[in-house]
Amino acid sequence: MCSAFYSNDIKTFLNQNEDEIFGIIAKNDEYDSVCKQKDAWIAQIRLLKNALSKYNDGSVIFEYTIPRVGGRIDNVVLLNDTIFVLEFKVGNEIYTGSAATQARTYAIDLANFHEESHNKTIVPILIVTDAPECDLQISKYKNNVYDVIYTNGNNLTKIFDRFKKLFCSQIQLDKWLNSRYVPTPTIIEAAEILYNNHSVDDISQNEAAENLTKTSTAVQKIIEYSKQNHQKSICFITGVPGAGKTLAA
Repeated sequence: MCSAFYSNDIKTFLNQNEDEIFGIIAKNDEYDSVCKQKDAWIAQIRLLKNALSKYNDGSVIFEYTIPRVGGRIDNVVLLNDTIFVLEFKVGNEIYTGSAATQARTYAIDLANFHEESHNKTIVPILIVTDAPECDLQISKYKNNVYDVIYTNGNNLTKIFDRFKKLFCSQIQLDKWLNSRYVPTPTIIEAAEILYNNHSVDDISQNEAAENLTKTSTAVQKIIEYSKQNHQKSICFITGVPGAGKTLAA
């Protein structure tokens, strides 16, 4: 499965025929989307061509697949070191909380799991094409992720311009598209940070002692067997709250 239905640098995107871009997107659509979705792609192409007409550098991506959650981001625009996550609602008239949450979730997912997006500025934008214009409000959500910006698309260039001062080295399209999905920090790093100044005994519970001994012994045997036989194994530890699952891990 391809990671995106379409991806190209902005200059090529602007010079490409609208029908050619649409054809590439539609060809990569394994789900044979209905006419409403195809009309939405045409609207996105036209709006983005207009909004990006002044930019010579950067990249445009349509329908980027997020492997971790199985969803697809309508559009990603890479302008220097800033990642714009665009969630389109073509033909809609109302900015909804669920659509904003969708855009914000995609941005947070990239920030936390997409390696080439770590430490990059990420800006989620909700574009509701038939909604009234609203005041441009820009604020940080968490760390390098901004909160959702609401627009009907008419001021999209203005939004891009507001982040110009943050622009520096250009994110490489191929590298970004082929990025690994790894948590930041990794699970091991997070555990090391969490227990760096604490003893594991601090979270132990007496009632978990018997189960904990049996469980840790069993897991250790699996680890040793896997090492000796050069194979991979996965262990699932279940139990009621307080059973000692965290301590075993």
